Amino acid sequence: GKDGRTWRFLGGTGEMSEEFEYTFAPREKVYFAYAFPYQSRDFEHFCRQYPAVERRVLTSSEAGRPVDLLRLGNPQAEYHVFFTARAHACEASASYVLEGTIAALLKQPRVLERYCFHIVPFLDIDGVEAGDQGKDRSPHDHYLDYIPSPVYRSTAALMDYAAAFKGKTAVYIDFHSPYLMNLHPFFVLRRPAGEDPISRLATILEEVTDRNLQTGGIRYEKRYNAEPAGELGDWRHPDTPTGSKFFADCGAVLST
Repeated sequence: GKDGRTWRFLGGTGEMSEEFEYTFAPREKVYFAYAFPYQSRDFEHFCRQYPAVERRVLTSSEAGRPVDLLRLGNPQAEYHVFFTARAHACEASASYVLEGTIAALLKQPRVLERYCFHIVPFLDIDGVEAGDQGKDRSPHDHYLDYIPSPVYRSTAALMDYAAAFKGKTAVYIDFHSPYLMNLHPFFVLRRPAGEDPISRLATILEEVTDRNLQTGGIRYEKRYNAEPAGELGDWRHPDTPTGSKFFADCGAVLST
């Protein structure tokens, strides 16, 4: 990219490679990235487009940066929905999906009247701004920090904030873009397919995206969902201390 915002692929097959070639023009300034970056300045650009979205500071990070909390919808609603992103700082693609989700919700006044959405766009804001990979930090990363004494301020603040909505939270979705699993969008199930409430959402999404294919949309297929697996500590085990488990324990019917 030339400006850090507009990007193009170098070409090739799309397979991963450890090397590439580029011919610079005289005095040319170019940015190279492994994936489309998304940092605070991108978020600020998005917020300027949607000034009606309520924005506040949830807490300050370890480095003193504000951890933003967005809210849209009806604060007096019976049901509440929580979205988070960038528990793994490097997974920038998730932020673009979250942007699209927020933009789509703002076009649904009936949904916004019935629900209140609480959104933390950067759980690991320090890692995002530092360009960290962010996964598997010692003693653990933000994704696994939903424990009685959290290591990170953002996780602790989110847990305290969400506690006020225990029994009122209907949905929790943590947005990710895991390595080598990005060819198809998917959910991580807490129970086997067919038993998990996400299965109903998956069926609806298949139908909606099938219709949108005519206008160039991306097709979602529920066969790519990740079912519960592994031992305690594995990211797909339903009792691993992730946000999904925390919000499920808070009463969320759908938590992933």
